[in-house]
Amino acid sequence: MLQRLFLLMSLALLATAVGGCGSAEYEARLARSKKLYEYYQELDAGLESQAWMRNDLGMSMRTPKPFKQPLAAPAPQLDDDGNPLPIINDPRQPDVLGVDLPGLVDAWTGQLGGGSDEAQALFFVCSNHQRYLDLGPQTASPDDFLKDLEIAVQTGFGVLVPEGEAQSPADNVRYRLIAPARSSPHAEYSSPKDFTAMRLVPTEPLGGRKVEGMLFELTAGKIQVGILCIFPQEAGTQFRERLSLALETLTVSPEAPKPRSGSAGAPSSVRDPGF
Repeated sequence: MLQRLFLLMSLALLATAVGGCGSAEYEARLARSKKLYEYYQELDAGLESQAWMRNDLGMSMRTPKPFKQPLAAPAPQLDDDGNPLPIINDPRQPDVLGVDLPGLVDAWTGQLGGGSDEAQALFFVCSNHQRYLDLGPQTASPDDFLKDLEIAVQTGFGVLVPEGEAQSPADNVRYRLIAPARSSPHAEYSSPKDFTAMRLVPTEPLGGRKVEGMLFELTAGKIQVGILCIFPQEAGTQFRERLSLALETLTVSPEAPKPRSGSAGAPSSVRDPGF
């Protein structure tokens, strides 16, 4: 597909040049086409070719390699009104953390090298959509979703992230991340998005594994999204760069879903159902 795109752009530029366009303008357009082609090549090298899409939630993203297909979500039981009940035991939840992630939408697993559990990486997308769907007098507030997600993640990793944002990235702090950076050439093709990021590094192995985590938070209108990746501490720079590259492709609709009719919502003490 990229070869065809590049060919079409080249032919269009050639036709423009033949039609009387000045050589300087032609060279400029050719250079822009080359940069766009190189950008698509970079995306294809680091991200899965098939985009993850949740049209029901207004979200999409090209996940970083090796997270190819999301794990199958368990089929929820339905109440008398046909609404899904909370999922009590979701096998997609991260056992290594010993806690459940609120608002789990989809989850992936992948191997960074070799076939052992030591090389396994996990990828999760969570959001407050479910809280809007279940909204009721006894349900957790959608506005508190990211706060509750941070509590769960910090508990699982056994770390305490201080309030406020640090001036630069470091272990177990909260910092601002613009993806792509406004100074990056990628900003010409992908609108920069303002994330809050955390690198979570436990002081001891979790479940016998030396892992760390990256949590990325994004707010779009009323929607709050959290992306968590758990991976071996020895993971290389290439994999970490793929995470940032994937964030550039994330799209989130700012519209909140309306509560389900006939549903009073699940009590806040019951864990959020997944999708």
